[in-house]
Amino acid sequence: MGAFQDPPVHSIPPLHHWSDIAYLQWLAASVSPPLMTVAPAPIRYILRLGIHHPPTYSVLNKIAAKQSSKTYDVWPGVTFDIASEAGKAILGTPNGAGVVWMLIQRKKELGKRRIEQVTMFYVENDGDMCRWPSLLFWIV
Repeated sequence: MGAFQDPPVHSIPPLHHWSDIAYLQWLAASVSPPLMTVAPAPIRYILRLGIHHPPTYSVLNKIAAKQSSKTYDVWPGVTFDIASEAGKAILGTPNGAGVVWMLIQRKKELGKRRIEQVTMFYVENDGDMCRWPSLLFWIV
């Protein structure tokens, strides 16, 4: 993205975590140059779409197995309060922890934000042979 700036940016900040990249993508989508001094709107949702990460997938499969349908539901899926057992388990996955880390890491820029609930679902696709889960984190 830096190469397309006017003037081009060649000095890239150290990016070590998913949260670093996700924050920069959100910032780029929220604020148009040259108005970089304008505060972006508060972040309200974080979507992790089509999760293929085995440790996260394993936890989500165990949660889905406890639901009445025994599988992932099409949107709107199943929503869990973040204080519930399932909500805490999802936060403990690498995909959930990345969201938490971004809110902690960017508290100065984002303000005091927290995850209120998380929705687990899959996106229906006619050509989809596997139901990969997705997560929507609700931020307040």
